[in-house]
Amino acid sequence: MYRKNETDIKQVTDKYGDSFCSAPFTSFHTGPDGRVSFCCKSRMSIGNENDKSLEEIYNSPQAKSIRKAFLNHKRPKQCIDCWTIEDASDDISNNRYFEIEKSFDVIDEIIKNTQPDGTLLKQNLTWLDLLWTNKCNFACLGCSPDLSSTIATKYKDEYAIINGSNPESYFPQYNNRTKWQNDNSKKIDYILKYKDSLKFIHFNGGEPLLQEDIFELLDILLKNNLHKKIFLWFHTNGSVWSYKNVDLIDDYLVHWKDNCSITMSSDNIGEKGSYCRWGYNEKKWTTLYKRFRENNIHVNIQTCYSIFNCLNLIDIAEWYLDTLPDPVWGTLGLWTNHTFDPRLIQLNTELLNDSVSIIDELLKTNKYPIAWDSGLISHKQYIQQKYNGIEEISINFIQGIEAIDEARSTNFIKTFPELGKLYETITR
Repeated sequence: MYRKNETDIKQVTDKYGDSFCSAPFTSFHTGPDGRVSFCCKSRMSIGNENDKSLEEIYNSPQAKSIRKAFLNHKRPKQCIDCWTIEDASDDISNNRYFEIEKSFDVIDEIIKNTQPDGTLLKQNLTWLDLLWTNKCNFACLGCSPDLSSTIATKYKDEYAIINGSNPESYFPQYNNRTKWQNDNSKKIDYILKYKDSLKFIHFNGGEPLLQEDIFELLDILLKNNLHKKIFLWFHTNGSVWSYKNVDLIDDYLVHWKDNCSITMSSDNIGEKGSYCRWGYNEKKWTTLYKRFRENNIHVNIQTCYSIFNCLNLIDIAEWYLDTLPDPVWGTLGLWTNHTFDPRLIQLNTELLNDSVSIIDELLKTNKYPIAWDSGLISHKQYIQQKYNGIEEISINFIQGIEAIDEARSTNFIKTFPELGKLYETITR
């Protein structure tokens, strides 16, 4: 995801309010155990696709209340994650920006079709964010059992500690099982019914390329000649490109050509990279990246700013630029797990100053992937914003990495020597 059309975004927020988001009017996200929300950021349920149709869910009481709040220029409490980011950085969040950008040309029409109580008279969705299962071969530190079967299987107790939770009460639905699977038929029926307005489908996970139902949907899209109309966006950890002898590129994406995009997650390099995203193989990741590029498929790198990379961001940027073919597109998002919030660096003034200097140096030299600009600027403000809960998360941080190191036979201090002073500051 990268930013553009700043003038268009401002035009929308000037008209419908500074806090306006189009997601409740133009998109939805299907998540764990059938829960449906408006976007992947909040994941606050507006209904469950196992109980009701997607059309019914879109006008549920929860859905209407969120739309009503936006119509009245208010901030829905369900969107607290975006408000937290924006209050700390004084900038519109990437998620809200993206939602508006992808629905810009239909927003006025959809608002006209929305009643004051939030009822949407005509569903005219442009954007779908779909999950089928938590099946995943990685255990990323910013993730959770509902989005990773590996975490649910091997590390649920350790991730409970990371998140400051009791292992018994942390995602208790996974105490006796490891995987969930949503039905595919409702998604396919809905997509075919609203194919005239639908423009984008995002394949999320888990690891989407390990999800057999995705290939069933791709077959349906091809059969209905929708590969020329509906843009596909895949979010992958960069470890697989084929499933059961079906190759994503050779058998499918060749039909979409430039009407698709790949986002590959990468939060660090070398041993640091595999520490953060347990399962990451740099050679395999790089091979897949280059293969996408060789087939003229747009590929974007999503890097999430965290306590793990705030002191070696220059090294990461240099590795991208030196190793990968030009041009290198990337986004610099924010880590989703609060325990690894980059504002932990505030506990050591010297390291905080170092992390600010690193961002300043990157902005000065301009040696970083295209589209890192907005992230660098907002994250510089973010890490200097006082965090009132920092003492609590620092305890979770120490206890969490110690539990993870024991379970995985890793060593945080050896992997991140630059954070040794922070570790000492917290533990002394």
